[in-house]
Amino acid sequence: MMQYRLFCWRNGLPIVFVLISLPILLNFRYPFDSHAWDAVLEVCCMMVGLLGLTIRVLSIGFSDKSHERLETKGMYSIVRHPLRLGNYLLWMAPVLFLHSAWLCAIYTLTFIKSNGAVGLGLLYKR
Repeated sequence: MMQYRLFCWRNGLPIVFVLISLPILLNFRYPFDSHAWDAVLEVCCMMVGLLGLTIRVLSIGFSDKSHERLETKGMYSIVRHPLRLGNYLLWMAPVLFLHSAWLCAIYTLTFIKSNGAVGLGLLYKR
């Protein structure tokens, strides 16, 4: 039942994460006190977001539009729910940008709770 409630209110979850991240933004420090490391981490965050976007584009672009049969080609041959994986990576990019390990853990656990472990493709049976 809790999983269903989280799924129904998933559009409001980003607002909750913004409110949770405000204290992090107020106490921001460069990682290792280096602007260069911060720039490297920002590029990595952008790459994670672009990977999520790429997964979504490939999933939608190469899927069967008729929806008459189970999709087993393209991204669906690798991950059970590639759109959910793409969404996870797209939202993980701004969470990683805050340089907070505990916020990443909260985001991941919330995503798994609202989408199930299948949402990340962790339980794929061939």
